[in-house]
Amino acid sequence: MRDPFKDFKSADGWFENFRKRVNTEHDRIYKSTAQCDYLYDRIYKKSPELNDIIDRADRRFGLGDTLKTLFSLLYSSELHKNSGASAKAEAVQRPVTEALFKSGAFPKLKAVCENSGLAAFSAVSSLAESIEQLTQSPELRKSAETAEIISVLKSQTERLTAKADSEKNPDKRLFLINRIFKKQKQIKDLEGKLKEQSIMSAGTVSENINRAAEKALDAANKTLSVLRAFGDAEAGGRANEANTELLDRVRKNETLKQIAYILGRYREMLADKRKNSFSYGLGEKYDITAGRSINNCLSSELSLLGMPQTETLFIRKYYAGHLKQYRRRGRAVKGDGDMIVMIDESGSTSGIAPWIKAFALALMDTALHNGKKYALIHFANRENVKTEVFEKGKFQISDILAAAEHFFGGGTDFEAPLNKALSLLQNGFEKADAVIITDGQCKVSDEFSEKFREQKLKARAAVTGILLDKTADCGKSLIPFCDKIYRTSKLSEEEIALEVLGGKS
Repeated sequence: MRDPFKDFKSADGWFENFRKRVNTEHDRIYKSTAQCDYLYDRIYKKSPELNDIIDRADRRFGLGDTLKTLFSLLYSSELHKNSGASAKAEAVQRPVTEALFKSGAFPKLKAVCENSGLAAFSAVSSLAESIEQLTQSPELRKSAETAEIISVLKSQTERLTAKADSEKNPDKRLFLINRIFKKQKQIKDLEGKLKEQSIMSAGTVSENINRAAEKALDAANKTLSVLRAFGDAEAGGRANEANTELLDRVRKNETLKQIAYILGRYREMLADKRKNSFSYGLGEKYDITAGRSINNCLSSELSLLGMPQTETLFIRKYYAGHLKQYRRRGRAVKGDGDMIVMIDESGSTSGIAPWIKAFALALMDTALHNGKKYALIHFANRENVKTEVFEKGKFQISDILAAAEHFFGGGTDFEAPLNKALSLLQNGFEKADAVIITDGQCKVSDEFSEKFREQKLKARAAVTGILLDKTADCGKSLIPFCDKIYRTSKLSEEEIALEVLGGKS
């Protein structure tokens, strides 16, 4: 291209207009507040296991600023759009953020991450992996290359503009303005090409980001599950030292991950119940179920008895257990005092151990919330028995994690944990609710059975049995000790947990 300006006057006029059009450009489509940047950097420094993913994505593809922006989009309740965006943002950040906004998972992801720094950071770390893979696509790589050339040309333009501003010689100034004009023409042509490339890559980006958003949602939910399970239920994912250390420990332990997922849901349910101040009273109607209880039948079912033509239908539904009826709340445990939970850690329970621990810790939550003492008795054979006592304000999160990780293995003996429970009943655990969770069968002497029943009545305690008997008729020797027994051969573990926890305030 020949020099477009032959005289200084026309060149200087164009240059002045060019200077007025120049906007301060940013590497982000959306602005992030200083608070968001500070929080992101703070979590980043305390999350070494996630840093490598983010560092690699930034080093190889220059995505550091993009990831910070995504964190801001997920965490902040207010979004501020920039007036200008760099070519790099046009190449990667704009298609990624626009695809994320349009993905079906984004509303859920935003709801989980908003005002929860640790959940938002987990989501961004997950997105970093997916975006890193996305940048391998030929279309996006071409866009990135074009964006890089535009970025270089803009830097050169800035240097030439600074020189032209300070140049006093008219001929040299004219030469510099001509060079600036040519570079602006190159930039304009490349920006048009970049837009075409972005259109070509939109389908690939959208498809990948849809999957990435689902993975990010799962990562954020897992983080919140850990915090709900073992942290402060009201913390909301705050990036304090205790929470970051907690996440680091749980991420390294598969058993704790499984416990956290289950316990997090139970603690959330309990928190919602307390927040709504819902009364779970005796005999209260709270759900519709199916069964054959005439007393709890819906009037619409009883009306079938009113005509000979429908009476047969009623009888058929009765024997099949399909009558619609009210489910009424009744306390599974009637002690109304401190709580003792005995958990079977024999080898045969290893497969279901995460649920047992999660359920036991959910019971701990209800006891401590009501200002009661809580004892957890781990047992296997006669020699393997361990008792841990928890009182509000007198334990650390590390104590709960240690209890969750503990597992004996070996055989099963009931007398040892029941003796420990008796000792607690005689030493400060008043009117206690006791729960024993086991999948085993064990002989218990008649003398011990009699002694335990007497002491239980004397202490005004109540015992609930949870028998994990899906594959065998186990736990018969527990029948004399228990006021109520739940069996997984009749109800699922989830149904038992909801029934027992739902009956507690």
